[in-house]
Amino acid sequence: MPSGRPSKFKRSSFGTRLFKIRIEKGLSQRQVAESVGVSQQAYAGWERTTVAFRPEQIVNLAKNFKMTIDALLGVKNATKSK
Repeated sequence: MPSGRPSKFKRSSFGTRLFKIRIEKGLSQRQVAESVGVSQQAYAGWERTTVAFRPEQIVNLAKNFKMTIDALLGVKNATKSK
């Protein structure tokens, strides 16, 4: 069950996706933050606001959630470039 204070702002679509994935996996913000190598406060910000990520952070999040980067980013029917 989610806990903590509610956000004053509407989550971004990516933040909403991160939140839902984390809850489905049964992980706390602290657990995800530690596995990605950031503070819990930084991770909380990712769920709450639009932020810029370093590429390795996206890779680490996808690995942590055991999903592809496309799935993490919400890309549907991704096409391969030639």
